[in-house]
Amino acid sequence: MPAATPFSPDGQWIGFWQSGQLKKFSVTGGAPVVLCAAGTPFGASWGDGDTILVGQGPEGIMRVAGTGGTPEVLLTVGEGESAHGPQMLPGNRAILFTLKPRGAESWDDSQIVVQALDSRSHKVLINGGTDARYVSTEHLVYALAGTLLAVPFDPDALELTGLAAPLVDGVARSPSTGSGAAHFSVSARGMLVYIPDTIRPLQRTLVWVDRQGREEPIPAPARGYLRPRLSPDGQRVAVDTADEQHDVWIWSFSHKTLTRLTFGESLEFGPVWTPDGRRVIFSSGRVHPYNLFWQPADGTGSVERLTKSQYPEIPHSVSRDGVLVFGRGAQTGTLMRMPLQGERRVEAMLQTASAEGSSEISPNGGWLTYQSNESGRDEIYVRPFPNVNDGSWQISTGGGTHPLWAPSGQELFYLTPSDHALMSVAIPPGPVFRHGNPTKLFDATLYAATAIDGWKPAISPDGRRFLMTKPVAADQASAPAAIVVVENWFEELERRVPRR
Repeated sequence: MPAATPFSPDGQWIGFWQSGQLKKFSVTGGAPVVLCAAGTPFGASWGDGDTILVGQGPEGIMRVAGTGGTPEVLLTVGEGESAHGPQMLPGNRAILFTLKPRGAESWDDSQIVVQALDSRSHKVLINGGTDARYVSTEHLVYALAGTLLAVPFDPDALELTGLAAPLVDGVARSPSTGSGAAHFSVSARGMLVYIPDTIRPLQRTLVWVDRQGREEPIPAPARGYLRPRLSPDGQRVAVDTADEQHDVWIWSFSHKTLTRLTFGESLEFGPVWTPDGRRVIFSSGRVHPYNLFWQPADGTGSVERLTKSQYPEIPHSVSRDGVLVFGRGAQTGTLMRMPLQGERRVEAMLQTASAEGSSEISPNGGWLTYQSNESGRDEIYVRPFPNVNDGSWQISTGGGTHPLWAPSGQELFYLTPSDHALMSVAIPPGPVFRHGNPTKLFDATLYAATAIDGWKPAISPDGRRFLMTKPVAADQASAPAAIVVVENWFEELERRVPRR
């Protein structure tokens, strides 16, 4: 859990987020305890009173007890805004957080704000900055363009009492433009810990892996590849790159070329092909939050916006008759659908209290598979399509993520989250849905464990091999060379940023 205070106030628990759930585990060991369902956190903190605050981006800030239970929305934000890094201030009467305004180009254009719990409006303390933390010396410490700054702050009056000053340069930030996180933490006793900005994106290659786990390299250059998707004819691969450019690229097998498709200054990711192979649909941060766009796969023509929503969206799959299924939302993943031809009317298709995602329509257009944590952990399910309320079948038995149909529609694959095994399930043909028991094909740890969020593989048109990403041997991890620890940092803080 990317939190300012991942430890519980008594120091006995550590909070974290995994697969659509907030969890905690004891420092003495044992199995994790599920607290509640939650979307990917936009920062979180565990404060006095055993209460956890979780930023949920465009859905505001939610609160849940440290013992678990039903979360409540504590604070909402306006259309196009996003909340990050909530922290309850002393006295438990006001919240400090980062607010990214509508139209802001980056998190550096955000505001550090404070809002009393009995108020519906916030007070802007700092224009330009993110991921602020209140520390016991009565300062706010926050990040801007890789630099940590501090400013005196009165927690009773909720006002700044001095001028901000830079203290530490070269602090790493989240590689995703969707997050306002800076990689630093300050202990109650004055120890500063931060990651220097020397992280290199994890380099990966594209490889074919057959059903026995035998590997065949693809001569594409090493990049930060995620989410490879094969074109319908199997001749091209659309893939996003989690490196300096954060764009969608296309690899051509026949020409052996890697060509950049998107050129936005913001994050572009999650490519999905249209059934005719002429266009690629993707998520783009050129609007906030990221919505769906498409453009011709050959690079001609212009980029066209497909959706307009105040919630983040990511494309999942397109049916053979041109219906797009996509995920929307941060706190819980709602599955939406929209025809790509005619009137593009967006409808909620599957909306529950659980987190659904990674959906895919079967090749014959009659079934929808997806992952959901409705049972308390991620499992794979199948429903009829488009009438998803006419039935439901659980496919996996010991946890499952990232389902994938075989081109024949007579087999379903998924990944086990515990040991990263690639599983196969037979799907006999016929108008009534039936399925066999899961069987293991091979251990996919090398391809899945290093990039679990973007693991989703592709499968060749003949169904005999999978297209996956593999870390470059010489660059197995993206971890920094060091983590910097500064003891007694409060002494320097008070000397360089005195209170008035």
